[in-house]
Amino acid sequence: VAAAVLNTFGVVLENYNIYSGLFGKQESREAFKERKNNLVGLLVRGFANYNETISGEALWIIGMRIFGSPKISMEEKYNIFCRCGKKLLSLYETRHESNLEFYNNAAVLNQIYRFISLYELEKGSFDMAESQKIAFFPGTFDPFSLSHKAIATEIRDMGYEVYLALDEFSWSKKTQPRLQRRRILSMSVADEENIYVFPDHIPVNIANPQDLKRLKEIFKGKDLYFVAGSDVIENASCYRAEPTENSIHSMNHLVFKRFSDERQDGASGEKKYPITGQVINLHLEEHYEDISSTRIRENIDLGRDISNLIDPVAQNYIYANNLYLREPAYKHILQARDMRLEPFGDGGETIFEDMTDELTRQGYDMKNIISQMNRQKVKVVAIRDGSMENKVVAIATVTRLDSIDLLTTFKDQDIAAYIRSKAAGAIAVIGGIYYHEKSSISNLDQIILMEMLSELLARDYTYVVYHPWDETGLKGRTVRTVEKQGFINIAAQGSRPIYAVDMRSPVVIFKNVDTIIKNPLNKNPQVLNAVEAAHNRLLEILTGIYPGEVIMSYNSGMMHYKMIDLITRLNGVSPVPYKDKKYGRCMVVPFGKVLEGVAVPNSVTKALHTEKYFTPDLSGFSIEERSFYSTLEDQIRTIKSFARPVILVDDLLHKGYRMKEIDPILKENHVEVVDTVVGVQTGRGRDLMTIKGRTVDSAY
Repeated sequence: VAAAVLNTFGVVLENYNIYSGLFGKQESREAFKERKNNLVGLLVRGFANYNETISGEALWIIGMRIFGSPKISMEEKYNIFCRCGKKLLSLYETRHESNLEFYNNAAVLNQIYRFISLYELEKGSFDMAESQKIAFFPGTFDPFSLSHKAIATEIRDMGYEVYLALDEFSWSKKTQPRLQRRRILSMSVADEENIYVFPDHIPVNIANPQDLKRLKEIFKGKDLYFVAGSDVIENASCYRAEPTENSIHSMNHLVFKRFSDERQDGASGEKKYPITGQVINLHLEEHYEDISSTRIRENIDLGRDISNLIDPVAQNYIYANNLYLREPAYKHILQARDMRLEPFGDGGETIFEDMTDELTRQGYDMKNIISQMNRQKVKVVAIRDGSMENKVVAIATVTRLDSIDLLTTFKDQDIAAYIRSKAAGAIAVIGGIYYHEKSSISNLDQIILMEMLSELLARDYTYVVYHPWDETGLKGRTVRTVEKQGFINIAAQGSRPIYAVDMRSPVVIFKNVDTIIKNPLNKNPQVLNAVEAAHNRLLEILTGIYPGEVIMSYNSGMMHYKMIDLITRLNGVSPVPYKDKKYGRCMVVPFGKVLEGVAVPNSVTKALHTEKYFTPDLSGFSIEERSFYSTLEDQIRTIKSFARPVILVDDLLHKGYRMKEIDPILKENHVEVVDTVVGVQTGRGRDLMTIKGRTVDSAY
């Protein structure tokens, strides 16, 4: 439909030579402003609406029907080119061209190139007037509203050439994907003259003097002005910093003040800003002051019309794609859970002091358990719950077993022979899994079992047997938990059950569905129960596919707790947010699924959005940027502009496909990587990092 409409406009322009007056040089600027819905404006707006850059159909019509048309004179083409040429250039971008798109675009661009060459041959050089005043207007633009547009058009009408730059440095905001915001931005200003979208591949961090120096070099010989609101100048940390060479203080500014600020400052006179460059104060019309991203989001949540807040075409796009629905404006700060994991080691009988009454109530014989604990070889893993006065709420015990002691321990020759045939190395016997049923930590039995199995894996145990000291440990929920992780009963029918699992080829899954469910559904008991039931069904299926092999189901809450503890220690900050904002030296960069869309306490957190794309026949895949995000190169350039050392974060490091893709780009852009923190690390993953000369820490 879009192509058909655009084609109609193209045919009109080609067959009816009526636009010489519209595009002729004799037309005044005021007349052009009044005729906002002119044909070229509609054409440009049309392809900006259809795509974030330019669609093949619209480009074909503009190139073939206009610049390739024999019916339109050279002068008219010249006038059209002067109006829309730079707009086409700023919006045209080849991200992932198919072969067909490549030839389509090549044919169209060839027509434009022919026109340029022919005009220079017959008429001479292009005499295109360039503005000497440049306005650089950065912002998150989430979304680009009518108030943003009013600022841009008012500056444009003052004789400036305006460049709108999507700001990726407000890291604490939870924004829509960059290219979604760019698409809305392009739609809103596509038919506006002398307003352009700044290129993605040139990140400009106003707190980085090197970026500002490069920006000045780009517009060398022109008067460059920085557009900012008075509230930004008063609150942004870069303005409070000491002025240096090429810092933001030295730039000329166009400062927009609200009428409310004017009334507040009226008695005290003109406000002084910490800026050494020229400052021009402007005023935004009062009815635009009420437009904010919060108000837009609230109206979208309620399904209301927002055409008085943003461009109507952008409104249609937002509603058609369900953007901003129940989306928070800021990232959630992911804090470590109020619990503490006791390290693997000797426990002694005192470890059970906090749980004696609870375990007695559950039916355990505490005298027998204490006597077993007094054996020298017993090791424990324990969890303390901060909401219960930091008391121990879960314990798992284990002993090492040599093959010569199998018969003595299990008192069954067949079981001893079976274990001996399966175990290829060290054997561990779990003597008990104990947990407090009233703890605020959910799935405590599964979490403590996972912590114990992870410790055993790290110590090269290849076979684990669950043989509890007390018969109570073979009843109900504990046994179901053990079976869900792949343990099978190896005892003869009718005998006391003995559960065992092979640890040589662990199957690893992440229990993290709750991290991608929006608020308030992620706290709804029915939703959480459905997620838990689905996870249990998944475990049942996996234990059927891999009978007798361990299934490592890592809980996202415990993994995040351990990872945040590692990250904050590396960054030299507390895992609990400070009352006064204070950030560590390093920037945290998640480049996988884990910690995406959240912020680490007291740490600048900026995700690197990557995705795995499979070929249609599933024979291979590639690692590229996620849909609607900038290329990996552009994202890493943005990270470089933060001018901070980096801590990379991912959930799993095994074959390292993502790391292999981003590591060369990081090195090419000279990004300093202090360390890599992952949820789960394998031996193969550690070898990969050693070869690359990188260090890595892991929760498991």
